[in-house]
Amino acid sequence: MRTFFVIIILAFSASCLAYEGQILFSGNEIHYEVEEADGEVVILIGDGPGFSSSYMKGILSGRKTLRYDQLESGSSKNHSDVAIDFQYFVAELASLIFSLEIDSFHLLGHGFGSAIAVGFALTNPEGLLSLVMINPRLNLPAIDSALSDLADGESSQSFDKFHYLFGDGPTSELKPVLSRDIINEEIYNLFWGETPTFISGILRGHDFSSGLLDINVPILICSGLNSFPGVKNLLTFQEGSPNIEFVTFMNSGHLPMLEEKKAFKTIVEDFLQRAEENFSHQGQQEMNLDDMSEVPGDMVFGWEDLEKVHELHVGDDFSVKLPSNRGAGYFWKVKSLDENSIRLISDPYYEELKESGGGRDVFDFRVVGSGKSSIEFSFGSLWEETSIRT
Repeated sequence: MRTFFVIIILAFSASCLAYEGQILFSGNEIHYEVEEADGEVVILIGDGPGFSSSYMKGILSGRKTLRYDQLESGSSKNHSDVAIDFQYFVAELASLIFSLEIDSFHLLGHGFGSAIAVGFALTNPEGLLSLVMINPRLNLPAIDSALSDLADGESSQSFDKFHYLFGDGPTSELKPVLSRDIINEEIYNLFWGETPTFISGILRGHDFSSGLLDINVPILICSGLNSFPGVKNLLTFQEGSPNIEFVTFMNSGHLPMLEEKKAFKTIVEDFLQRAEENFSHQGQQEMNLDDMSEVPGDMVFGWEDLEKVHELHVGDDFSVKLPSNRGAGYFWKVKSLDENSIRLISDPYYEELKESGGGRDVFDFRVVGSGKSSIEFSFGSLWEETSIRT
C-alpha cells in the first residue's frame, strides 16, 4: 500500500495586501484605498464626478496603487459647506499626496479624472514621474460640439449625453460599470449640467488640453476605438508635444482597462517603467539647498536642517526654504518665533524649480538678539485653517 502526501503551499504576496483609510480635507472625509506592492505608487483618479473609484480596483495588479473617492462620490463624506469647483478637486488630490507624505508618484486619470490629473500636473508638483490618461475629458468645447452633432441626428426627447460620456461599460451581460443608478446626480449635474444635449454645468467652456505642452513629464494617452468623442478628437492633444505617447485599444470603448485588461496592463506597465528609468537617468534629485544661494556667504537652511541647532551671530541674515506647491493652494507660514531674537526682514515669497518640479516657500530672517530660540512653521491650504503638518 502506498501513501501519498499532498503538500499545499500557500504563498502570500505583498501585491495582495490592501488597506484603506481617510484623510480630512476642509472638514470632509476623503476615502482612499492602497493596494500594496513594490515600486513607485500610481495614483488612480476615477471618472465622474459622482462615481466610486471601486471600478478601478486591480487594473494594475502587481503595482502599488492608491485610489480615492472624490468628494460626493463613493465612500467620501461631505461634512462642510465648502464650495465644490474644479480647483477644489485639484486641491483635494494635493491634500491626499501631502497628507500621506508621498514623495514620488505617477498619476493615472480616467475621463474627468484626467482633467484633475492635468490640473494638478500643471502646478509643477515635485515627485511627479509621469501622467497616464484614459479617454480624457479635457477639451470640453470639442465634446460639446460632438454632442451637438449627435443630437442633430436623434430625437431630443431620447438623447442623453450621459450615455455618450460614460458609455455602457464592457461588452458583456454584466450590469454597466458606470451607470445613472450609481452616480451621485447632484454633483454630476453641478459639473456636467442637467441639460441632456450639451454641457451646462461648471465644466462648460473649459479646455484643459491647452496646458499639456507645459507638463514636463512623459504622458501616455489611452483611447478606446469605440469611445466618445472618438480617437480623432484625442489625437489633437499630441500635436506639438514630444512628451505625449498615444495608444488606441481596438476592442474597447470608454473602459479599455476593463475591456482589454491584459493589453492595457502590459502597455501601461511598460510606459511606467520607461518613465522611471528616464527619471533615474536624468539624475533628478532634490537640489541641495545650500547650493541654491546666489550670494556667497548667505546661510540657507532647508528640510534637512529642521529639528537641528544652528549657531549664528547677532546681525546675521539667513533664509529658510521649504518645499511647497502654491499652484495647488498649499504653502508654509511662520507659526511662531521669538521676535526678541529673530525677525522676518521681508515678506515670504515663492521660488519655482522647473528643473526638479515643485517649488520652495522662502523666508528671510535676521538675528536681532542673543539667546536660544526656535522658529515653528505650519503647512496647509487656502481651504482650511487646520495645518497638515508643523
